[in-house]
Amino acid sequence: MQKKEMDANLYNKIKNKLIKDYKIPNDVFKHASKMDFDIVMLFIDALSKKNSTSKIDSITNNILGVYGNYLATHEFMLKGYDVINEYDVIYNNKKITKADIAYYDNNNLVLCEVKAALQIIKDKDNYVYYNYDMSKKEIDLDKRKYVEIGKKLLKQVNKLKKVTPFVKVIIFENCILDTCLVDELKKIGIDRDDMVILSVDIIKLHEHIKNMVIELLK
Repeated sequence: MQKKEMDANLYNKIKNKLIKDYKIPNDVFKHASKMDFDIVMLFIDALSKKNSTSKIDSITNNILGVYGNYLATHEFMLKGYDVINEYDVIYNNKKITKADIAYYDNNNLVLCEVKAALQIIKDKDNYVYYNYDMSKKEIDLDKRKYVEIGKKLLKQVNKLKKVTPFVKVIIFENCILDTCLVDELKKIGIDRDDMVILSVDIIKLHEHIKNMVIELLK
């Protein structure tokens, strides 16, 4: 059997398992392609490495991001908006970033940043312990990860605000958003009304995706 044929068989096997066994909608794969992202290749690349389990957290976070973006897009489409994903944000004739979601509301351009994360924090001291089985090293890495997500959120919102005053931050139910970060968002014009909390439990979604990744990398 040729290598390309073997790769295609493995690709289809993993994709079918994700759809049938783990109930990942086919539309999520289509949505990932809009983001120049291939969920199946994450697993194939990890399985080609000696220690594939070291990729569990990275793959989980990547799929969570795609899934979150898909769910947010679906939510706004249900509200009747003509949604554009991966919208090029142009400022002074230069592309400065891409917005996860863009749509027009009463002729006003609305840009959205989606954050599918368990926590979004400004400082490591604001970290909330949720997994007491983690080692000290793992907890420290976890703190850094969620602080970095907070930094990226603030940086992205600042960019989006350059082109429109109508910016929304989309998070998920049970996401921990610390008060310091909320204060920073207020300073750049994001009030509570600009925060959209989707009624999808991020803890359960994260757990489902992580368990799926662990199983597939066994």
